[in-house]
Amino acid sequence: MAYSEILFMFVAGVTIISALGVVVSKEIVRSAAYLILALVGVAAAFSLMDSLFMAMIQLLIYAGAVMVLFLFGVMLTRKEAPAKRRRLLSRTNLSYLILSVVLFFLVARSGLMDTSVLGGIPGPVSAIAPSLYTEFKGVLYALAGLLVTVGLGAIYIVKKEANEGKNA
Repeated sequence: MAYSEILFMFVAGVTIISALGVVVSKEIVRSAAYLILALVGVAAAFSLMDSLFMAMIQLLIYAGAVMVLFLFGVMLTRKEAPAKRRRLLSRTNLSYLILSVVLFFLVARSGLMDTSVLGGIPGPVSAIAPSLYTEFKGVLYALAGLLVTVGLGAIYIVKKEANEGKNA
């Protein structure tokens, strides 16, 4: 077996295990952390398939912006729980370790190869950028609208709960 096949199997395994962690975890913040790990695994798989542009979009859009907004909404709407002491050898720390290893391999691999575009077609990322503002302008507007709606919805829910708390 080649090195790239072994690395791909490792990345796929981490992605599948973290996706199961999203479903199995009882705490929503921990589920979000597993979801971030799964999205980073998908980005690593894109990188292993020589599609660095898609890997970077996966990291920036999904693992970055969307998950930050998701966690922001969760933090604004969840009830306060008593603080727990964390152990050094916990599942959370293990997931952070796995995330760090996946990011390390993603960064190491991206430095070893030529820049590639969708599906491994060689070319600079700057060749795709104009199409994001022409052909895919509607998708960008839809994403912006979704992000604004999520933020406004989280603020509305928090304000509503705060007003109900004052009236009670």
